[in-house]
Amino acid sequence: MPIFTSTSIALKMTESLIKNLIISAGVLFFICCEKESETVEEFSCTVDYVEFKENATAVVKFDITLNGVLKSSFLSDEYVFEEEHYLIGDDVINILNFVQKGNEATFDFEYGSNCGPICKNLFENIPTHEHFTLSVEAEKSLSDKVVGKWKVKSASVNPGG
Repeated sequence: MPIFTSTSIALKMTESLIKNLIISAGVLFFICCEKESETVEEFSCTVDYVEFKENATAVVKFDITLNGVLKSSFLSDEYVFEEEHYLIGDDVINILNFVQKGNEATFDFEYGSNCGPICKNLFENIPTHEHFTLSVEAEKSLSDKVVGKWKVKSASVNPGG
């Protein structure tokens, strides 16, 4: 009879061990999944304004936010105005289809192939992403010192760009 008792005890211990392993694996799975969701980084890259100065220089201010931390970057380069387009730098930024009505303007904001990693220069750990052409509505800031400083009021991804 002692053989059945020790076998029965061993069997119950094995069942208990398997149950504990399954429960532990489940708890570990949920802890790992929770940590992964905490590491998702929230970010945004936006254009704050575009300023055209009298000396054919343009300044573009970008605001980049990562996990609630805001940093700004300024790009300054020469521009050329052709018809309705401001071409900034050597294919750095293109302001296309610029239409002004009083102190309001609409245009397409296009990141050129030579724009570079604006966001990566401010935050090393920002997720990899693309910059799409934006349809922009802007308002002119009144100032005698510049040809036009256009504060972006709204921007949306241009489906054609």
